[in-house]
Amino acid sequence: MSFMVNNTNNTLLAALLLFPAIGPIAAEPSIYELPPAGITGSRLNNPEKARPAFINTEPDLSAAPQELFNNIGSVDLMSRGPGGVTSDISIRGANYQQVLVLLDGFKLTDPQTAHHNMDIPVPSIGIGAAVISPGQGSSIFGSGAFGGTVNAILKHPVSEEFGLSADYSSFNTMNLSASYGTTLPDGSIFIAAGNSRSDGFRPDTDYKISSYCSSLTLGSSEIVLGVMDKQFGAYDFYTPGLNLPSRERTTAYFAGIKAILLPADFADISGKASIRRHDDAFILDQTRPAYFSSQHISHNLDTEINFAFKNLPLSAGTEFQLETIDSNTIGSHQVSDLAVFTEVGFRDDAGREYSLSARADSNDRGTRMTASAASKTQFAGGLKLSISAGSSFRDPSFTELYYKDPANTGNASLSPETAVSGDISLLFDGGAGGKGGLSLFVRSETNGIDWVSASPTGPWTAMNTSTAQSAGLEFSSSAALLGAEFSLNFSLIDMKKDLPYFAKYSLMFPKEQGALKARLPFPFDTELASETTYKERYNSSSYVVSNLRLAKKLGNFSVYVKIDNLGDMPYQEVFGLPMPGRTFGSGISASF
Repeated sequence: MSFMVNNTNNTLLAALLLFPAIGPIAAEPSIYELPPAGITGSRLNNPEKARPAFINTEPDLSAAPQELFNNIGSVDLMSRGPGGVTSDISIRGANYQQVLVLLDGFKLTDPQTAHHNMDIPVPSIGIGAAVISPGQGSSIFGSGAFGGTVNAILKHPVSEEFGLSADYSSFNTMNLSASYGTTLPDGSIFIAAGNSRSDGFRPDTDYKISSYCSSLTLGSSEIVLGVMDKQFGAYDFYTPGLNLPSRERTTAYFAGIKAILLPADFADISGKASIRRHDDAFILDQTRPAYFSSQHISHNLDTEINFAFKNLPLSAGTEFQLETIDSNTIGSHQVSDLAVFTEVGFRDDAGREYSLSARADSNDRGTRMTASAASKTQFAGGLKLSISAGSSFRDPSFTELYYKDPANTGNASLSPETAVSGDISLLFDGGAGGKGGLSLFVRSETNGIDWVSASPTGPWTAMNTSTAQSAGLEFSSSAALLGAEFSLNFSLIDMKKDLPYFAKYSLMFPKEQGALKARLPFPFDTELASETTYKERYNSSSYVVSNLRLAKKLGNFSVYVKIDNLGDMPYQEVFGLPMPGRTFGSGISASF
């Protein structure tokens, strides 16, 4: 199911009313706790007064974790191949470097390159909710929350449950996953494991992916562990048009802990710490391994102390982050960042709600100040109006600063990119009568970073590419009729960018996109689900892709058959990299 919660950390995605993910019918509805602070990102003690956010609580177990965020209004996942081998996420035209990725509220920032930010070390069966929060978030999270934030929330069971899922489809593609969760006297424990593999739909697009995660909660404390290993063919993934049979292996290790360190009469003093290690081994041309290869090992250590006052809607704290890398093509580097932040939320006599946040980040590149403000007004008839505005920034990655290969050269003189953005949103909630929303947004960027060249085929150099102005709208509606459910969302984005050269990643997002979804019940516990997606990117022609799935419930089991890309539409999400045509599959899931 999908529903709206409150969110202080980012701008309102008012126009997008998430529709249930297309997937097998669950044998029984699984009940999980979704921690409010983990969903909203708020550090206040009363997050129920925060701004709205939208979450999807029915992940498709046969999809890769990062695919659970795709096709939600102006959210676009640009994959270089199926199965989640490597994907870049865009929100409201912000590129993959400008979107922050979280796991249960912990940062998954990759200091090497944001191409690896979506290496989420959790199988889909372990995700209880996929949260999308567009807009400025730097005043809460710092660098990276430039154009939006996505948060994968782990399952926190309130009863004992064992789950299984198996899926087989074209090109000898298999997905297997299992999970177990149970309650403890003062918490819960949950573990999940998954494995997927494929021979690939064209040469050098095979992959093998395995992942494991566990979560232990005791009172207000939580420990999270996760591992993901991916081995895949990367034909022209980073060199479109050069016909290079590349090979890559990435491994992500994650550990995080958070707890209330000192409950006091006036405030809760909480702490959070996490460490992420990411290994990346890449061969540019498998037929000439000695021509070029790279090996990178990066670490991201993040710690935070927060004071959330009990009698005041106020919080304040500090965060320390250390990023390191050891690489044969980037070198050995490290950077540390120290930040202080504060957040306040309140309601006036007329019932209008407000939130304010501010943050200062300091490292050897300087000090950046960010702030944001929002208001929410409730009207009669289920109408809500939200207005927000704020600033954001992003520091360059180690790859952008120091990388060197035959086709790409970093730039140690890069400056942080900055932006000011705002939106106004109107939501309608008619209950059983339907829901809808419209959001208008603008963003002005300076010092945007991209890889540029005088030629469309490179070589490429990282540069600050001056300014960009973007504006757009998001529209959505959903309704239920005679047991059937329907949703429609659509977005338009217009960006004006000062680009004196060819740019590798600018204007890759869809300037128009929409998704029509339906779930139709039939007799004998059978359901037909469909999803049709339309996208038109700046650098390619438009395309329409439709997926169908027919599922039947059999006691604790659910079986299904599916057809993806029903019309066998040729399309590309990343320029020069074709995606699969029509594919067929079937699967089974069980819950006990």
